[in-house]
Amino acid sequence: MRAGRVLFLVLGTSILLTCSRKPESPRLVVFLVLDQCRPDVITRYEPLYRDGFRWLLDHSLTCTQVFHQHGYTATGPGHFTLSTGSYPGPAGILGNNWWSRTLRRTVYCVEDTQALLLGGEGPGRSYRNTSTPALGDWLQAQYPDAKVVSVAGKDRASIFLGGRRPDVCIWYNWDGHFVTSNYYADSIPDWLARFNSTSHIETYRDSMWTKSLPDSVYLKYARDDFFPGEVDSYRKDPYSPVFPIGFDHGDPPEKALKMIGGTPWLDRLTLQAAEAAIQGERLGADDSPDLLFLSLSGVDWMIHYFGPYSQEVMDSQIKLDKELGHFFRTLDTVVGLDRVLVVQTADHGGLPLPEYLSQVRGQAAGRINAPLRKAVTRALNEDLQRRTGIENLVTVEGPGLYIDHPRLEETTVPLEEIKDVIRSYYEKIPGIGRILFLEDLLAATPSDTLEWYLKHTMNEQGPDAWALEKRNWVWKYPFGTGHGSPYSYDRKVPLRWARSQFSRSEYAAEIHTIDLAPTLAAYLGVTPPDSVDGVVRDEIVSFLKGD
Repeated sequence: MRAGRVLFLVLGTSILLTCSRKPESPRLVVFLVLDQCRPDVITRYEPLYRDGFRWLLDHSLTCTQVFHQHGYTATGPGHFTLSTGSYPGPAGILGNNWWSRTLRRTVYCVEDTQALLLGGEGPGRSYRNTSTPALGDWLQAQYPDAKVVSVAGKDRASIFLGGRRPDVCIWYNWDGHFVTSNYYADSIPDWLARFNSTSHIETYRDSMWTKSLPDSVYLKYARDDFFPGEVDSYRKDPYSPVFPIGFDHGDPPEKALKMIGGTPWLDRLTLQAAEAAIQGERLGADDSPDLLFLSLSGVDWMIHYFGPYSQEVMDSQIKLDKELGHFFRTLDTVVGLDRVLVVQTADHGGLPLPEYLSQVRGQAAGRINAPLRKAVTRALNEDLQRRTGIENLVTVEGPGLYIDHPRLEETTVPLEEIKDVIRSYYEKIPGIGRILFLEDLLAATPSDTLEWYLKHTMNEQGPDAWALEKRNWVWKYPFGTGHGSPYSYDRKVPLRWARSQFSRSEYAAEIHTIDLAPTLAAYLGVTPPDSVDGVVRDEIVSFLKGD
């Protein structure tokens, strides 16, 4: 771990950090991640909060300049970095998915063909694709009696937060159950079996998502309900992405179990599962600090569908304010809120709908045409086949292009020629800014800026070429919005350290998400491994301790 200390001075102005009284060490740390939560997704609606978000904002140190340092800002790499303090690429996490040169197929970041799912149906999942120890592993090495529990909507979120061997690691299987795998346990806990049997998630297919507040309030804080570019999944003929939102009656019942992620109900269920875990695992019941990782995945899905400035996302935050309030009251009843530290952040940011940026803000923005890209890739491979005699020499996975080196080496065609052809085809696609090559990314220095961030999502097995989108362009086509770029709007995230003893404070110096896990570890009296890429922010530790 690199040593580091940041002064309490930014642009010559001291930062005010206040704590009402010196707090006792927490019995429970809640590490709360809101998936795809740009900082303004929370703060834009602050005047409307009355419950959970109100408590979180009023009792926290808010770090206002927080950035991921990896360039492929996806869910898997983001959650991995938050819990390990390490860059994802060198640890083997190249994205949510990547092309395996050894297996010659796409690999999902938490797939595990050796594991079996417990508690429901689905493919095996685990932490087996990386050996990097995470915060929970460090904690239990120092405090053997400490419990580590991870709960999320997405499997990759729960798994990467939980680390190597959490006591409990559960996620939603998109089929009506919260599940785990036999990598973690021989059977699901009794409390989880009860939760699954009494949640009746299938009944949500008859529910209707309606607004919590009068229309006039939404027009004040969000844009028009009907906006081009939104995904329309309910009564979509004609195109009408507006409230109310439900599930079409003609759809099979199991579709609602999958599509629930695009509503506020998934995050409600995830919080309820976390409450069951707190009570079932007796978290915070002794003086060994326990750790609850909690990732709310529905936020991400709804922003993908409707964009961060939509009335749907606004309403989801109003509803989440109430659900978080219930969750915090459960913490107060079971543990005592004065013995809990809540750390709230996000795995990545995101971009507004390109249509919003162009029509409302007058900015150049757009979508990379997926059918066009597919056609260009086909033409590229046909050209390469004429040159090399090899069919499908290049495989595409996400923004990455992988060259089949073993087959290429059987020819006399130089690699540089292949790269030139890739560049000539792909840089003609509207929305593609540059084609970057792996050897250049691995050699990048901080002065290279975007390449430097992308370097941290790469290793020697990474894609040979990377299609870097232009600023304000997204891969989502033809509807919705996305993330995944090295631009600041995708890398900037919120960070709050909240306790009931804290008064509202701000920290304006830049902090990196790789610093979060080592800083939290230091506060808990745990020494992070020397291998982590982040640093301990001593001034934040001092604030948390009330020094």
